[in-house]
Amino acid sequence: MDLSNTRMLETMGNWKLFFIEGNPKFKGQKDVIISFITKDNINDLIKDNNMGNINVLSIDIDGNDYWVWEAMECKPELVIIEYNNSISLTECRAIEYNAEHLYKDDDYFGATWTAYKKLGEKKGYHLVDSNRLNMFFVRQDLINKISPIRDGLPHTVCGHPHNSIGKWIEL
Repeated sequence: MDLSNTRMLETMGNWKLFFIEGNPKFKGQKDVIISFITKDNINDLIKDNNMGNINVLSIDIDGNDYWVWEAMECKPELVIIEYNNSISLTECRAIEYNAEHLYKDDDYFGATWTAYKKLGEKKGYHLVDSNRLNMFFVRQDLINKISPIRDGLPHTVCGHPHNSIGKWIEL
């Protein structure tokens, strides 16, 4: 939450924000839902908390990000998702799904840039930009309403410590 991609939107105007946070230390903060996110509960969390019409979705859960986005039924206008920047842009893989995955400050989290690009296309999104941490997707039906559009290649690639202990899935 301290490094949130979307918290600044709250101060910029008339945005309705919800944060789903697994860490109970955030309990009681405005618009924070305390829950550990999985691909099996994400749609119920959205429905049960009346988040139906999401305009901007930011996914940064340092683990099952790929699998959670793949399972989501809602279609936000903009999706911001953190990709694993310690792996080559040309590789197409994600961590093996584990509902109890916890980030261990290593390079075993999420998925590669190419894996998210393909998933976005499959879900009806166009990659419009990326930086060294995040990718920005716009829903395909809205793509002609924005300009200019970059092709989405990141500016730089950096890395996390290479000490992952997990199984990667080729996609």
